[in-house]
Amino acid sequence: MPQNGILPSAFSPKLSVFYAHIQEGARQKEIPLEEALELVYSWGARGVDVEYTPQLDVSALGKALRSAGFSVSCLYGFYDFLQDPRGEKAFPQIQAALELGAGTVMLIPGFYKGDREQEWNSMVAAMDTVCQYAANHKVAVAVEDFDHSASPTSTWEQIQALCQSLPLLNVTFDTGNFFYSQEDPLTAFHALKDRIVHVHCKDRSLQPVPCETPTLRPDGTAMFSSPVGTGCIPMKEIFSLLRSQGYQGYLTAEHFGSLCQMETLQKSLQWMQEQIQL
Repeated sequence: MPQNGILPSAFSPKLSVFYAHIQEGARQKEIPLEEALELVYSWGARGVDVEYTPQLDVSALGKALRSAGFSVSCLYGFYDFLQDPRGEKAFPQIQAALELGAGTVMLIPGFYKGDREQEWNSMVAAMDTVCQYAANHKVAVAVEDFDHSASPTSTWEQIQALCQSLPLLNVTFDTGNFFYSQEDPLTAFHALKDRIVHVHCKDRSLQPVPCETPTLRPDGTAMFSSPVGTGCIPMKEIFSLLRSQGYQGYLTAEHFGSLCQMETLQKSLQWMQEQIQL
């Protein structure tokens, strides 16, 4: 027993999936969305990551998710802050998060198109505005390691530099995207651990998946979707680090591009539950 007599808190993060995966899985299986939601709930997920767009019917979505027993684990959206330093276009997303009860929003700030120093400064200005606005509404703003060579947050060094400029900024740790940039996710975790508020559990397969279109790394390596825990990403080690860090937020299974989303979701959630219970 520890000297202070206090036992470490149990590792009990909440499981989540991408809402888009459930929608795609329902289409693939030709079943109603409500049935797909029931299945994913029965496999242990209690949250969904949802993409925000101006066209999103926030009220209807919130009602449907609450009826199925789900919370919104994160509301994410795509922007072009590198060309627009005002940042105010993200304010409706913050308001939508409040209505949906989501404590975290993730922003994909845009992609480099020209002068990287100038565009970086524009992004910092925009993100600062959004972070201040969100903090006033008690919503956490995060960025992730986005798997695109033109992304200003594709490496942990870029994210760290952005966090140093923005004290209110947080991190969504995507376990599989550092592999895109040929970085060690364990090194990235140690560098970013103090800012992590959300986790995308993404594994990668280097074995071709029939009929699936792969994501290509800049070096030409083809990466395919994979149930969490079955690919080439050191997921067990990452879960161990999360446990040692006392992480209690959401763990969101991610495998965009899978041609069998429901089966993959079930396998991912089962593996993640087993790791939590170790």
